[in-house]
Amino acid sequence: MKFGHKFSEIIEATHPSVSDQFLCYKTLKKCLKNIPEEVAGNTSAEAVKPGVRRQLTEEERAFVKTLNQELNKFNKFFINSEEDFVMKESRLGDDFKQVMADAASTSAGGGGPGLFSADRHRKLCHAFADFHGELVLMEHWVSLNYTALVKILKKHDKRSSLSLRSPFLVSVLQQPFYSTEVLSQLIGKVEARFRELNAVKVVNATAAAAGGGGRAAAAAN
Repeated sequence: MKFGHKFSEIIEATHPSVSDQFLCYKTLKKCLKNIPEEVAGNTSAEAVKPGVRRQLTEEERAFVKTLNQELNKFNKFFINSEEDFVMKESRLGDDFKQVMADAASTSAGGGGPGLFSADRHRKLCHAFADFHGELVLMEHWVSLNYTALVKILKKHDKRSSLSLRSPFLVSVLQQPFYSTEVLSQLIGKVEARFRELNAVKVVNATAAAAGGGGRAAAAAN
């Protein structure tokens, strides 16, 4: 299956809130069709003399303009999503600290309203699992759009004597949407906390079983 068809299928299967944020691959392909194909045997070296800057045609300007608009769209969506992710992680982090404190209090034999709640623990585990899914999907979104950019630029360079792929991709690597350090850190933090929550579940389940056995023995005596 060609990349364009597969890319379209992925977009169609994505939630509407995100599907509009993918590269407009079809639109860019239409722009490419308006660019006159390079005449056979006419290489970039022949078309442009050394030291002379290649002038963009009207059709190429339209293609580049659309590409830049897509980059702006990517950056806006990514920056807004990243901010939402950071705030969501902070809220979940507060809940995580409370659950862990309750678990520690229960393990130490403490009482009061802060006792460990299995239901609250379960809901928090689900919340972290869902959040992890959102973060991984964003990583996937970045990767897919970068691949789509590489593909469409390759098609352009095959059709035109003007090579855009290398300089444009160098620019892409410096764009906010491609800077996934914060995203990777959030994924790592969520995974670590999820492991801690699972460990707490095991510890408290063991403690509850031991406590139940002790009470049963006392009743028997």
